[in-house]
Amino acid sequence: MNLQLVGLPKKRATMRARRALIKNNLVAARGAGYDAGNGEGACGITGFRRPMTDTTHNHRIRRAGFEDVEAIFDLVKRFPRELLARPIGDIVQNIDRFLVCEDEKGTIVGTVSWQILPEIGKPREPSVEIKSLAVDSDWRGRGIGTSLVREAVRQITRLHPAQCVVLTFTPAFFTRLGFAEVPKASLMHKLYAGCINCTKYDSPFTCPEVAMALNADPKESV
Repeated sequence: MNLQLVGLPKKRATMRARRALIKNNLVAARGAGYDAGNGEGACGITGFRRPMTDTTHNHRIRRAGFEDVEAIFDLVKRFPRELLARPIGDIVQNIDRFLVCEDEKGTIVGTVSWQILPEIGKPREPSVEIKSLAVDSDWRGRGIGTSLVREAVRQITRLHPAQCVVLTFTPAFFTRLGFAEVPKASLMHKLYAGCINCTKYDSPFTCPEVAMALNADPKESV
């Protein structure tokens, strides 16, 4: 690159040359799929960030509000084979037990909730079920489901339950998060509360869902 800087003071000429070099570097970087920013590129050059296709940080997990009810209802309803539908009234009544993930435009792209399982008498072995975990198909593979479950467990742990439980068609996913398979017979209170009214299978024990539990110290809180 030849710069015509004749007639300029030496200091000004040096500054012009540096600005031109920076400008050309930015153009080359953008052409390679990078953009100016405060991050660091693959080559370790401060001032460049990773390709714009990397949307790892273009979403956030937060507690749900009443304004999210319809979006949660629509999202859960998209997966009838994997999830039981949640009526609008049920979501409204339990909105304080929902988390949502929203993208940079505020669109809900993921959700999860939990339910305190019923017990007779004193809560000797209090259990909480994680349920209605759903992530928009276009947003899968970005760790959103993992983030939702981890935040749900953090919220649940504050209640000091004996365990968190889940019935799932994807046991490998929950195994990576520390859950272990348990006999369905050990979750009879769950089976009575929800599965007994299921219309998909004639018995909870013929359903292919796997029962899993995450043991927790009742005195532990995060």
